[in-house]
Amino acid sequence: MVSRDAFRIPKCRWVFDNGAFTDWKNGQPFDEDKFFRRVERMMDLPDEQKPEWCVCPDRVAHPESLEYSVQWRDRMTNRLNWYLAIQDGMKPEAVEVALKEQPFAGLFIGGSSEWKNAQACEWVRFGHSQGLPVHVGRVNGWKRLQWCVDIDADSVDGTGWTRDPRWIAYLEQMPTKSRMLFGQS
Repeated sequence: MVSRDAFRIPKCRWVFDNGAFTDWKNGQPFDEDKFFRRVERMMDLPDEQKPEWCVCPDRVAHPESLEYSVQWRDRMTNRLNWYLAIQDGMKPEAVEVALKEQPFAGLFIGGSSEWKNAQACEWVRFGHSQGLPVHVGRVNGWKRLQWCVDIDADSVDGTGWTRDPRWIAYLEQMPTKSRMLFGQS
């Protein structure tokens, strides 16, 4: 995951984060200019160097995030794959309507930690029922990674994986689904 604020084109598979979480965390409004500069730079790349997908601008932990993202998606190029950020308070019925209106390539589960802990499993099921991959953001630590494997998330990100070398050993032995009592997860 390459952030809008630490933008470097890697020589491997990558995805692009819009930077909304960083702005929100810092009490700043979404930096549209910086976001558009990054999108323009990505559009100049050869297809084989473009990101696999990008997170469409959103409002972190905000009930109006869906409408905001749908408006942004309407402005975005179709030459990049855009994921819809799922945030606190979103309802599957409303997201289903939005998916019919706009071509989102997947779902990105963001939101507050409390909301994500309570809702991520249902959103992964919903995304898969729509034929979409589902990514979970801010997954730091092996317990969170195991949880994401157990709920069938397709991918995750987290800054902790690059900051704490002790976690690398866990990644080298990629987790499989936990065996739960009576096969339930």
